[in-house]
Formats: sequence, structure tokens, C-alpha cells
Amino acid sequence: MSTSSTIPAGLAELLTVTRIVVYPLTTLSLMYFVYGFYLLLFGTCMYMFHRKTKTDDQLPNSKLYLTLTVILFLLATTFVGDYTGLLVNQTIIHFTAVRTGDYGPLIEYMEDNERKTIFYAIEIIVPVLINITADCMLVHRCYTIWSSRKRVGFPLIFLSTGTNLLGLVGSVMSIVGLSDSADDADYALYLKGTTLYNAYAIASTAVNSILTILTAGRIWWIHRQARQTYGRNVFISDRLLQSIIRIILESGFLYPAVTIATLVIASTIPDQTPVDLSPLSELAAGLAPTLILEEMLTDMRFTSHPAETVTASRSQGQTHSFLNLELGTREVEQGSSGSREKNTV
Repeated sequence: MSTSSTIPAGLAELLTVTRIVVYPLTTLSLMYFVYGFYLLLFGTCMYMFHRKTKTDDQLPNSKLYLTLTVILFLLATTFVGDYTGLLVNQTIIHFTAVRTGDYGPLIEYMEDNERKTIFYAIEIIVPVLINITADCMLVHRCYTIWSSRKRVGFPLIFLSTGTNLLGLVGSVMSIVGLSDSADDADYALYLKGTTLYNAYAIASTAVNSILTILTAGRIWWIHRQARQTYGRNVFISDRLLQSIIRIILESGFLYPAVTIATLVIASTIPDQTPVDLSPLSELAAGLAPTLILEEMLTDMRFTSHPAETVTASRSQGQTHSFLNLELGTREVEQGSSGSREKNTV
């Protein structure tokens, strides 16, 4: 085993204090902070789902949302565990190379290492699965808010499917190419896969933004029609406005903002940044729909006693129909059409 006190060319930027000490500490600290919040949010959702089951006051499509929420959390947990193993293993190898002066194992690890390939495969595939699961929830929610209109649902399904297929293809190409990066052909395949994966990340933020605009715009329309149909003293009006703000901030800004920041840092200063934001981007993809679901359950909890919060002219069924935006849309549309019919008589 040969040793050398001189760091080989190309490894100097990877064997700095920032990369070996600061980078893993800051990245793992941020990731586990966000994951801890995710864990708390997931536990709250499960508790509220359990309470709704006992009182028979369940959210429409509750089984679907419950299943998708659990899948999102399990995938996020898998990602956190895998990323932790990858970063710890990588840090140990880097530190050992600096301490002993033997850079052979480090070079072997970088060029062809089975454990690294397995870690990387999980790291790059799981985020695509998270995004697929999140899209199922967000697309379904947008579709129901738009009164289950096919002209809205089909394009969204097409965009989501195409985007995630791009991510899967890019992931497979990157994994195959990384399995033996010392080979020029495999390394070229890895670079092409990485390019496709970055394109997928950009397309994913665009699809997420479209979903946000469509959902928030539809809720605004329901709010506007509700005021025209029932007057300005409708209890749910302010809540609908608050829902618009929540959806825009959480589903519209959270995931795209973190993803864009990650891509910018990775493309400008990849070897100098003291933190990796990509784990936050993957966790944000699962956090956004879970946050929205938690707020929907919270709204139902606080409006479960309509006599205390709604005027006598509004029944419990009417109040819940507005919280269930699908039924609320239909009620507003029926009210609007009824008003138009009266005006024409």
C-alpha cells in the first residue's frame, strides 16, 4: 500500500476542512431539523385521521390521502437514512485519506465502488418516487377542486407523467454511468443522465407551480362566486382567502424555491458550498402536500360545531361542503346558475 503526503491533482478541493468537516455537519443538521418537523407534522396528521375515523367525520377521499401521506413519509424516511449512510461513509473515506496519506482507497471509491453506487441509486430514485406520490395527491386535489373536469385533469396527468418519466430515465442513466466512472463511455452516460435529471428538477418545479396557480385560482373563483351568491356575510369567505395564501406559500413556494436554490448552488459553486440543499428539496416535496392535508383536517376540526360559528341560516352540511372544496364548487355553481335563472324570469 503506497502512501504519499502530497494530495493528488483533482482531489485537493475535496479534501479541505470545509468539505470533510463543515459540509457533512451542516447538511445533516439541516436535513434532520426539517425531518424532525416532518415527523411531527406526520404524527399530527395520523392523530387527526384517527380522531376523524372515531367520529365518522372523515375527509372526502380520506383513504386515498391517508395512503399517499404514509407512502410519502416512508419514502422520505428511506431517503434520510440512505443519504445519512452515503455522507457518513464518504466522510470517513475522505478523512482516512487525509490522516493516512493513502489516497488509493479514495480514488477507488470515486471511480468504482459498489456501496457508493447502491447509496447513490437510492438517493436519486427515491426523490422521483416522492414526487410521483406528491403529484398524485396534488393533481387529484386540483382535479376535484375543478369539479372533476377532464380538460383540466388530463393535461395535468400528462405533464406529471412526462416529467416523472424524464426523472426516472435520467436516474437510471446516472446510476449505470456511475457504476464504473473510470470508463469514459460510462462517465459520459453519467453526465447525460445528470443533465436529464436536472431538466426533470426544473420541469418538476414548473408543474408544481402550474398546480398551485390552478388550485389557488379556482379557490379564488369559489370565494368570489360565494360572495356574489350568498352575500358578504358568508362565514367561509375569510377561510377561503386564508387557504389561498397557505397553498401559494406552502405548495407554490416551498418546493420550487428550495429546488431552484439547490440547482443554482450546484451549478455555480459545487465544490465550495459548505452545505448541500438537495435533501431539503426532496423533503419539501413531501412536506407541501402533507401541510395542506393537515390544514384541511384542522379546518374540519374547528368547524365541527356550526352552531357556535355559523349563523342559523347555514347548516352543518353547507359548512362542510365549503371545506370540501369539490362539493363547495358544485354548491356555488348551483347557486350561481339558480341566481341567473331568477334574473331571466
